[in-house]
Amino acid sequence: MKEASGDDYTTRRVTTRTSYLQRALQATLTIWLSLIVVSIVVFGLSESLRLAGVESNSNLLITFMVALVLILLALWLVPRSLLTLKGE
Repeated sequence: MKEASGDDYTTRRVTTRTSYLQRALQATLTIWLSLIVVSIVVFGLSESLRLAGVESNSNLLITFMVALVLILLALWLVPRSLLTLKGE
């Protein structure tokens, strides 16, 4: 009887460790994917503004502001449990 409860504890510990690693990997990939999408959008916006003839300083300012808003929006939309790595 004692051996069965010890196996249960070990199984739970391994499962918890595996689920934590899975959540950490999922959070890391989600954050990287968000940053990649923001980078692509910002690069496209910057090039579009350059081709439209917007001067360099205004282009940089507009691009920076849009990037900041997109990053804040991405952080707001990602579930908090994903960022803190706590269970639901």
